[in-house]
Amino acid sequence: MNRKELALEILKRIRDKQPMTTKELGVDLQFLAEVSEMVRDEGLAKNIHVTHGGQGNKALHISLSSAIITMAGLNYIEENDVQPSKENDSKPKIQVCVIPWPEGKTVAEVEENPPTVPDAERFLENPNHEILAVECGKMLFFTKEWYTVTIQYTEKVSQEV
Repeated sequence: MNRKELALEILKRIRDKQPMTTKELGVDLQFLAEVSEMVRDEGLAKNIHVTHGGQGNKALHISLSSAIITMAGLNYIEENDVQPSKENDSKPKIQVCVIPWPEGKTVAEVEENPPTVPDAERFLENPNHEILAVECGKMLFFTKEWYTVTIQYTEKVSQEV
């Protein structure tokens, strides 16, 4: 993660009142301190406190719990966030379609010639779904084997003109 990406993530978490740790962000304390101070010094957020000390004046502690985003910070997010806003963001969902496992067929035979799963086909053809992944397999459910098609998808955002 570079400085701009981290600054954007810090601002979004402050805006959304989400906690943040170095582990969650995937950065070390020194890098988080440096970028947090940049965010504060540029006037993008207030109430960011970094405590320095020891040899080399390293960051010892960062307090972001009382941080408040400024209008400049909101503008920074708007100008630099390449992801759609959370209002339009659709979290990935899962759809599972099943049919009875073809009698007497091995996994290899089914992989070579998969059975037709009409519900899955209709779902995959739906123009309102953005398909992220499709997995087929065998599942045991209540002593009966089933052929499953698991589809990970998101709802497409409609754009009216």
